[in-house]
Amino acid sequence: MDIAAAAANHCFLELKKIWRGFEAKESRIIPFCTPVLDRPKAVIVGMNHSVFLPHISPDQDMTAQEFSEAIPTRSAFIREDFAPQRLSAFAEDMLYIFDQVGIEVTSEWMGTNRCPVQRTKLDETRHLPSFDLRQKQTDVCLRAFFKEIAPERIILVGKFAAELYFSGAEKKVFDDLVQPKKGDLRTGDQTTIFAIEYPNNMANRGVTNKARAIDRLSKYWF
Repeated sequence: MDIAAAAANHCFLELKKIWRGFEAKESRIIPFCTPVLDRPKAVIVGMNHSVFLPHISPDQDMTAQEFSEAIPTRSAFIREDFAPQRLSAFAEDMLYIFDQVGIEVTSEWMGTNRCPVQRTKLDETRHLPSFDLRQKQTDVCLRAFFKEIAPERIILVGKFAAELYFSGAEKKVFDDLVQPKKGDLRTGDQTTIFAIEYPNNMANRGVTNKARAIDRLSKYWF
């Protein structure tokens, strides 16, 4: 077993352990939504898992069930992996904003979420007892995992995800975040970390956030 696989297995089991008691048919524990790689070109970190296909309820989401049982062998961001079905709304939004900047999302990318609990909305989970403690433990686990695999870039989508590396992000505007962060998570392998707006924020139907996310992506990627 290589280093990335060993680190992924440890992280997978640790996250399942941290969130034990939160899982149910409509709220599975899903550590990753893509295969795991050493030194991936980028890792997309979202807020929490919802559904992996459009127009489906969480309890009927068999992809979520598959990803909750083992590290995925297909990517939630690769259309060919789900053809002829469409990807989730979040995945399609992410592919759109990257395409606008001329960046192709490939199998060399990874994806996960800061909170591994599957819920339609994060607020359905955040008020539950022990959430904050479990989330802190999750953050420690994810940061340790990223040190092991040393991504070229970590893209934090939304303010909740940004908290993983930008403390207090939820109480700030994006322009006040001092970013990008650059440094060696693993000796000799530099990682660039930055946050962008959540593209389909319902408060503004996503239009403004998509434009801002595209602008920020073009600024920090290159």
